[in-house]
Amino acid sequence: MNQLDLDELEVMIKQLPGVLGCVILRSNDGSPSEIQAFTQIGTDRDAIQSQILDRIRNLDLGSPVSQVFVFELEAESYFGDLESLERAAEFAEQEARSRGPLTTDEDAPAAVTPQPPQRDSARARPALRRVALTSSSWKSQAEVALGRGGDVEVVGQSSSEKTPHGLKVLAEATLEAVRTLVPEVDFQLKSAALVTVSSQEAVLVIVQEEHKFDVLGAALTRGGPVTETCVRATLDAVNRRLGGLGVA
Repeated sequence: MNQLDLDELEVMIKQLPGVLGCVILRSNDGSPSEIQAFTQIGTDRDAIQSQILDRIRNLDLGSPVSQVFVFELEAESYFGDLESLERAAEFAEQEARSRGPLTTDEDAPAAVTPQPPQRDSARARPALRRVALTSSSWKSQAEVALGRGGDVEVVGQSSSEKTPHGLKVLAEATLEAVRTLVPEVDFQLKSAALVTVSSQEAVLVIVQEEHKFDVLGAALTRGGPVTETCVRATLDAVNRRLGGLGVA
């Protein structure tokens, strides 16, 4: 089975109800040896595993897949929304590809299930804990609390001239909290805007990293508060950079 076929199989598995992500790993000879699928907490993992096995049973994979693992993911919370779970699945896929197969013995019994890959708390992306926006006649003040790991929490604050929805001050407060968590990387806000795309509201945030280049973050409101959406969009702009940093 060629790489394109494996990519198509990954897409097929991701389309199964309840599956958020999937990685197909190869053995030393290049043949597919292990499938890792990622689902939301509370999903029937045995049912997902059976569906995956049904999908691959009649495929010509060159050699049989020795292991199919299904792991439950818990988003580090942007209040447990689907977007956060999808990002958690992306992170799990990256970790699975970098770590490689969980088992090296192709004859290992299926009943032996290794522990799911865990996020290194030092590399985990910041999670939104709290957000508050207050306004007077002319000014707006924002406070954003971010967490990393179980006990680490930092608060960013900002105030500026009052603007519609307070997007600028919310994004600035978010970046202030990020700077506390990751002092070696400096992000500067370029712009923040509420837009309508395909009849859906979204917040777009552009951030510059250390005077090098601009990065775009985006988040759909999905009917929720614009304040939280702005923080999620700001984190979206910086999270890919933060995910690769080892920060104690």
